[in-house]
Amino acid sequence: MEKKYAEQLLRGSEEKGLKDSIKNKIEREFGEKPKDFMVAVVTSAENYFPTDIAILNYLVNTREMKGVYVAMNKPYPTLVKILQNSNIDTDKLFFIDAISGNLGQDEEISNCVFLSNPAAISELGMTVLNLCDEKKADFLLLDSLSTLVIYNDRLDSVKFTHYLITQLRKYGLAGVIMSLDKYKDPEAIKDISMFVDNVIHLK
Repeated sequence: MEKKYAEQLLRGSEEKGLKDSIKNKIEREFGEKPKDFMVAVVTSAENYFPTDIAILNYLVNTREMKGVYVAMNKPYPTLVKILQNSNIDTDKLFFIDAISGNLGQDEEISNCVFLSNPAAISELGMTVLNLCDEKKADFLLLDSLSTLVIYNDRLDSVKFTHYLITQLRKYGLAGVIMSLDKYKDPEAIKDISMFVDNVIHLK
């Protein structure tokens, strides 16, 4: 029993060390950037959500920026609960939920727009443009390019991401494009690398 307890403590310590390492790298990478930075963040499946949380913690809690979160992996109710449990101030976030439309979500929520499905990139583009016009945020986080490519043709996904980045720059907003390091079409991240300030790799 003592051995099992010791193993649990070790795993907890390792996980905390990993989270601290990711947090420190995010603060170092993002702390050097101007307010309207544009980056792609590439990470492993294991570190994906800790990285996502670390970025939001730094932008929302530390720099006190308001953001738009484009959710293509988790539905709004699940995502908000996770973020709140991670001490992210969700009052500073507006959500675009591209998943729940497939689940029949039709509830009206003041800080969330529900898209019809993850393949509706024209609908997503118009929603982002409207939010930019309304000055709802200081940054946008796309979660994620990997999922966008699953539901859409790679060329269409790259063109859309380029359009998205162009609009964010036009309105002076920062942008974070999340992506997995191993997924269906790894060429997509290479295609958008010329549109962002830099690509941050977090293994």
